[in-house]
Amino acid sequence: MIFASAKSGIEGELPFDHTHWLNTQLGMILYGSQNVIMKINKLNEEARAQKSSTEILFCFGELILEMRKEV
Repeated sequence: MIFASAKSGIEGELPFDHTHWLNTQLGMILYGSQNVIMKINKLNEEARAQKSSTEILFCFGELILEMRKEV
């Protein structure tokens, strides 16, 4: 996963192309616990529904926290 500087984008916008990110996700094989996969699915659903950047970042944060629990 690659992240761009959050300072480089417009305030309130994610610093990457939503469509490109979603298409990339479709080709990836997911491996993780049931809880992690559920968080990934929730993140993808929020992104596909074109929710606000804040809602998408909140889901991403939940995913990271769930992954950290397993490390």
